Amino acid sequence: MLSFQHLPLPHGKETYLIILTSSNQLYSGTGTALFEWIRHAKHVFDFAICIDNLVARNYMIARDFCRAEGLRFLPCGPARRLGAPDPGVADAQRHAASGKWAVIEIVSWANAATNFDVVEACAPESMLVFTPHTQPAWTVPGIEENALLEPVFNRALTRADVVFCVSPLEVDVVKNRVPGAFALYAPNGIDVETFCLSSHPRKRQILMVADFAEPRKRVDLGLAAMTRFIGLNSDWGVVIGGRGSDAVAIPESLKGCITRAGFVSRDELVALYQQSAMFVLLSDYEAFCIPLAESLACGTPIVTNATQELLSLYSGQRGCYLARNDDQAAVDAAMAAAARDDAHLEISQAAQAKFASNVVYQIKLDCILGMLERNRGRKIA
Repeated sequence: MLSFQHLPLPHGKETYLIILTSSNQLYSGTGTALFEWIRHAKHVFDFAICIDNLVARNYMIARDFCRAEGLRFLPCGPARRLGAPDPGVADAQRHAASGKWAVIEIVSWANAATNFDVVEACAPESMLVFTPHTQPAWTVPGIEENALLEPVFNRALTRADVVFCVSPLEVDVVKNRVPGAFALYAPNGIDVETFCLSSHPRKRQILMVADFAEPRKRVDLGLAAMTRFIGLNSDWGVVIGGRGSDAVAIPESLKGCITRAGFVSRDELVALYQQSAMFVLLSDYEAFCIPLAESLACGTPIVTNATQELLSLYSGQRGCYLARNDDQAAVDAAMAAAARDDAHLEISQAAQAKFASNVVYQIKLDCILGMLERNRGRKIA
């Protein structure tokens, strides 16, 4: 039975602590989703972020975000556990056990060391929220060395008061793992004031944005598909952006028509979405893939892998063309169809209606506030 006896701060906001590890890629999807959630809910919650300092890039992104948004920042060192892929968070147990937080959120199914400490120490008066962004175990390098990954994931699902899932299929995955888990579909949100349609003309170009160092992104398949397309459409170009895009090997036949954008800023990314006629990403696996939703919000058709997860999110969505990434004929047909799709306004409107931050994160906010209110027996502002 949940108690949640913690009292709000004098200014009326509930305390909300997010504990995550610096191995989380805060410059990409995980960070985007986390920061958009905080921006949406900070009028209700007094947020703080606790993170270790092992991976400097992600640590500094979290630090700078807290400074910019006026949030409490709780840094510490790592605390590794044998059998876990993440570096851990040294102060996780102390904060989780303190009873000072109305809500504690853990992020990512792969944070085995961090989540173990939080789950085992979490005070009964704190509500535990889990946003796992579930992925198959094979997506973690060296899975044979990470024996804690699966049992800690199951333990976190069991202990969490609510599990927020970013796709309809993830809800089923969670409930199949732990039948008693309370899992709710709340997709990642997009800042639709930024990622929106532009009046600038489109270029006949294909865009691919990804972390090119991740094998599951299948950059090889994307480049091969674009090579085949350009062979039939010589007036088109290709732009690749993201970490490692400035160093990846390019097929000879693409070298005269490809632009390497490297790691791009948020403004540069928006401009690329708005200028391109098609976005292609043929990853072996994506739990959600924020670039797909961002591209659609800018009115740009997408071509992506027809996995069960992405089908549950994007099948039937305007401007979405899904094909098995190992089926060249199907991928080529999808790209040809996307190239003919110029209904940019309709694509943008449909995506913004489905993925706007103020819509999807309100689902999460209403759920958490409703649970706190029911278990405290009082109204929360």
